[in-house]
Amino acid sequence: MELRHLVTFIMIVQKMGFKKAADELGYAQSSVTNHIKELERELEKKLFDRLGSKIVLTEHGRKFLPYAKEIVEKYVQAKAVLQDDDQLTGELRIGASESLIISRMPEVLAHFKKMHPKVKLILRSINYQNLTSQFQSGELDLALIIEKDDWIHHDLYLEKMKLERMMIAGANLEKEDDALLYTEGECSYRSLMDELVISRGWQGKDKLEFWSTEAIKQCAISGIGKALLPYFYIKNEVEAGTIKAEEIHSVTRISSFAVCHKNKQRTGAIEEMMKVMREAAIVWK
Repeated sequence: MELRHLVTFIMIVQKMGFKKAADELGYAQSSVTNHIKELERELEKKLFDRLGSKIVLTEHGRKFLPYAKEIVEKYVQAKAVLQDDDQLTGELRIGASESLIISRMPEVLAHFKKMHPKVKLILRSINYQNLTSQFQSGELDLALIIEKDDWIHHDLYLEKMKLERMMIAGANLEKEDDALLYTEGECSYRSLMDELVISRGWQGKDKLEFWSTEAIKQCAISGIGKALLPYFYIKNEVEAGTIKAEEIHSVTRISSFAVCHKNKQRTGAIEEMMKVMREAAIVWK
């Protein structure tokens, strides 16, 4: 039983005539007549009676009509489901360093959401000390983080996005008695700050530790102390003149990475998000 025969049968009923159905479907009237003849031959039942210039459904035709409609409707639904498969769905759990969440992720997420509106995005914070377990537990599917340029991790797939410019920043870089503003825990560039302290003879300065990169930036702007921050994170403040910054050239270089678990298949939403990140990274400052 061919679907086109069922569509023709339904259209004849709706238009109350073979010629009108042929015009609607773009067929010759002879093709419409042949469709019905083939359908009646397969069903071994007559579907229409001719009463003068009119056609009416036979009893068999009336009984068959709802089933024909159901078959066509099911086909349309099945086709729609397959078309939906071409659009990504489900959830994508993303982690990112605070500075990246604020400065770069909004643009990345907006672009991804425009391309794949049916994917539910869940943004989560990074736990540097338990990064592997976050991926293993499914808490994260993908992350965008800042790490040392030569970073290696045996359990994680790493794709370098961009080598970052690191700046020592503060309200007054010449001030001698200000404090050093540190990140808490295992921040990737904490050790770079330690290198800088030694190279510049700042060992005796007060140290203030913060859990938030944004808090560090605001304290640096307020003149509380000097901080080591990525250029992209303070670019607007530098251009506006609200903070002074000097680029640090060090043996230890810092890069941003897209990260996922090595055993996680990088298909679907993960690969699409990485593609968006790669494209965005081309123009990152």
